[in-house]
Amino acid sequence: MESEEQIGLFLVGLWFIWEERNCQMWNKKELEENEILGKAERWLTKYLEFQFAAPDQGPRQTPRWKPPEGADFKINVDAAVIADSGTGLGVVVRDRNDSFCFAGVRRSRIQWTPELADIQAIKFGLEVAIEKGFISGEIESDCLREVQQIKKEEMSLTEEGDECEEVKARLDELGGSVTIRFAGREANQVAHIMCRWDDSEYWASRPPIFLVDQLILGSCNISS
Repeated sequence: MESEEQIGLFLVGLWFIWEERNCQMWNKKELEENEILGKAERWLTKYLEFQFAAPDQGPRQTPRWKPPEGADFKINVDAAVIADSGTGLGVVVRDRNDSFCFAGVRRSRIQWTPELADIQAIKFGLEVAIEKGFISGEIESDCLREVQQIKKEEMSLTEEGDECEEVKARLDELGGSVTIRFAGREANQVAHIMCRWDDSEYWASRPPIFLVDQLILGSCNISS
């Protein structure tokens, strides 16, 4: 009888084969068989890490994510500085109807400070908003210090301050159609998970399977 881990890997492998078939059809991108298997193994490992990272302490708390107020889209962002690996930036976009729109991961070999990494995540979210047409958007980060710095009128003569000034300039160019706000970690779990994925990838219309549980907990509508 096969172990649960082997069955899980088999099912995840089937999903990645189906995804690879779509990539070949639409993106003309092809992976070798061992690359598909390796990707499936990495995904399953990451998924199990997310599921069992903390001991069971009773019913899981539902994330307190809320639809955007006064905007059409909410763009959650986060960053993870990973020892000896670099930095991961994550973004997840949902609309005012709580429907999934887009998710992306950008990996960099640069190991920024946590503060600079969080600003890079905000810049990534802003880039996605502009390039993918999520104007009338609300960027949400769980880094209070950086959000406050971006909202300040006075300049800070530091590398961190320079990066914040760049974000402010881009926001001004958009004339207030994209705003930024702080949210606690419990409301930003989807981006927190995304930034830890080990490849630079993008998903539109349908979310990555490792994010589905968290989206369901946050009452996100996922189109079939």
